[in-house]
Amino acid sequence: MAAGLARRAIAAGQNQASALAAAGFVLVVSARDFSAGMAAARRALEFNVNSAYVCMHAGFCHAFNGAAEEAIEWLERSKLLSPLDPLTFHIHGGMAIAHMDAQRPQEAYDYATMSQAENSDWIVSQRYLISACGHLGKLDEGRAVIARLHESSPGATLDLATNWSPYRDPKVREFFVDGLRKAGLS
Repeated sequence: MAAGLARRAIAAGQNQASALAAAGFVLVVSARDFSAGMAAARRALEFNVNSAYVCMHAGFCHAFNGAAEEAIEWLERSKLLSPLDPLTFHIHGGMAIAHMDAQRPQEAYDYATMSQAENSDWIVSQRYLISACGHLGKLDEGRAVIARLHESSPGATLDLATNWSPYRDPKVREFFVDGLRKAGLS
């Protein structure tokens, strides 16, 4: 359903940068249609490279497509364009995702920690913080975050996190999931 609505938004909003960026994000995350999602994100950037919202969504699309360094550039631009944005926790979460993509768990940990400080209920950054803790051997902290995850999302399991993870590259997904496993998410 979400993918269908995203495709309709792309068709209807050919020159609406925000609609294109959001639709691209939905196609990547929900439908795993990486090509169409990236095309929408790139088109959104062509229309408005100075929108923090557009840059943030483009950053997420790049991160899940295996372009970590480009993702970081777009996410940094998003933060620069709107340093007091109420969605800064998304930007920091996106940075955690991109650094996990690049197999840099310390940087993923740092950004997931920032994201959690800004919105401790956001399960996406909880997952990345748990994975980073697993890779870094911070198992007590990882278990504490797992407990918080289970409070906000009682049915959260390793299988659900694995199925949710929209990385294009299965090796990157496995690195993310391995960290979750090491931290004790089952």
